[in-house]
Amino acid sequence: MNVEQARAESDISRHRPRHGWRRCALWVAVVFLVLPARPVTVPAAPQKNPVPLEWRQRLQSWLDAIADHRPGEADAPAYFMGAWSEGDLDAGTTDLLTMVTLYSRMFGRQVSTYHGEPFGVMDLTQLLKMTGGDSHLAGADRLLMRAAILHADVAMRVVSRLGSGAGCSAISTVKSSDGTRVGAGCIGFHWRIARTLLDAVSNSPDARAAIRLWYHATSAFLLEELDYANASFHIDHGQARFPEDPAILFEHGLLHEALASASVQIALRGLKTSVPAADVNLRDARGLYESAVRADPDFVEARVRLARVLGVLGRHEEAERELSKALLLPMNTRLTYYAELFMGDELRALGRRDDARSHYKLASETVPIAQSPKVALGFLARQAGDRAGALQAVQQVLALPASDVVRADPWWTYYNWQSKDSVALLRELYQPFLVERRLP
Repeated sequence: MNVEQARAESDISRHRPRHGWRRCALWVAVVFLVLPARPVTVPAAPQKNPVPLEWRQRLQSWLDAIADHRPGEADAPAYFMGAWSEGDLDAGTTDLLTMVTLYSRMFGRQVSTYHGEPFGVMDLTQLLKMTGGDSHLAGADRLLMRAAILHADVAMRVVSRLGSGAGCSAISTVKSSDGTRVGAGCIGFHWRIARTLLDAVSNSPDARAAIRLWYHATSAFLLEELDYANASFHIDHGQARFPEDPAILFEHGLLHEALASASVQIALRGLKTSVPAADVNLRDARGLYESAVRADPDFVEARVRLARVLGVLGRHEEAERELSKALLLPMNTRLTYYAELFMGDELRALGRRDDARSHYKLASETVPIAQSPKVALGFLARQAGDRAGALQAVQQVLALPASDVVRADPWWTYYNWQSKDSVALLRELYQPFLVERRLP
């Protein structure tokens, strides 16, 4: 993998924790530099030292934030954690996972020592705030799941409000809009912390279902925000844990399809980058969509996108077959629009102009305000030598409202749209934890 070696400037402050959305245009990771990890010294105190240890203060404040955070909100605990440095969180993660491991393995009156301090079952139960069986997840799994939700909320709702460098690792990214580079960004370390915590959750059916939903919802968010840099790390990790899950396969395919788009590929010209060329991303997207459809033959959204990728790869007959299957399945308005529009494209490529015209008209009837099918009809007319028909199509486009908001064409947001958006998925993810805490 080729990467540009350049030093990433970072505004991350290495302070110790204290007590006390806007939409991005496009993010693509292109500059990689992994700085040596700064050693974190955790002082050991003599036995029976009445002064709390530094590591315990840090862990206690983190556990308080996990317990007090309301999922889905940019609340005080989320802002508190947003101010932590990457080094403090890494050290705290080691402490937390060690305590959870001790708790999970301890029986009866057994005592274990950590940083020179003895811990029994009751000590760990009190420290980790373990409660009775009032949740859909067991104690340690519930704690780690809530922690992952907290750090996802920090990444999604807080760091953008904390100023430049907040939540940034040493991996830099390029920010672009419509193929033009407009600035720099970073890979967020709160996402990495959350994934690390979830790696320690058990493989119980309830835990796996919760983690799967966490990956599905947070990946949908990153894709909607066009944050392809963070999405690349995130979805790769999610698929490694759920290699046959159709929803995660689909989102992985969507990521590669987006990376193959002209706006991304143009923005990367002249840069040494880890993002493959368009044809490589398209082949990857095709394989992932095919796997999603094999796992769920009725996954109509995956089938429509698979057809579109096949068409771009020049496999028009295969694309037409996939769209014919998709159009037999129930679809919402937007998916129907995409399917009819893409079917028109494939039939035109196959030389079946009359059939293509019919599908373009169906797409236009499905979303009358959209300009893409009208432009396609004009192009068809021009190809056939029908000057009057081409002019009529152009006049229809010019007659649309001038405002892009009013005349919004679903094609314009094809790369950051899914049938079930992140808002709905995150609401589903949060609900059990809100009910568990009996919050209003």
